[in-house]
Amino acid sequence: MVGFVSFPEERWNWYDIEARTGANATDDQIRVMTQSLLEDRFQLKAHRETRDLPKYELTIAKGKPKLTPAREGQMTVTIEGRTLPTPSGGCRITLWTEGNHLICHAVGLDRIVSQLVSALQVPVVDRTGLTGTYDVNLLYLPDSRKVDPNAPPTPSLQDAVQEELGLKLEKVKGPVEVLVIDHIDKPSEN
Repeated sequence: MVGFVSFPEERWNWYDIEARTGANATDDQIRVMTQSLLEDRFQLKAHRETRDLPKYELTIAKGKPKLTPAREGQMTVTIEGRTLPTPSGGCRITLWTEGNHLICHAVGLDRIVSQLVSALQVPVVDRTGLTGTYDVNLLYLPDSRKVDPNAPPTPSLQDAVQEELGLKLEKVKGPVEVLVIDHIDKPSEN
């Protein structure tokens, strides 16, 4: 694990944290171990609270959703002459000259929403009510590349989600649970 922590009196500090878990550790167990490590080494004190913040709601656009039901076996996608295998249950965002691709194979909407959160850097609430597993290969141009005069004519993420998936990302403001850091120190040595 590599982490970044900034302290008020210093501009930037990077810390490499090496930690090992059991081979069968679940994501939830790893989160608890990471929290314990941060509390121990950084004297981290934090709490959760709810704040009104910008977020997106994902709903079904007019008509029916256009999500592709998951196919069995491995999914491969060819982009700019390269073939990319995507394992079942996997999602990723890849960056290309033509734009970014959100690629998922045999995943529920919760995994797709998680990728949308990563791309948008704000919370996304699923209001579609859809269940099942889906395959996705969504091409979009991030807003940061729209200012480039040589940017390809590729839709924004919001437009691609609506055109290709039949879903709508709508900006709203509402309650979001946030993690508030109350105290943090420089880490202790090993």
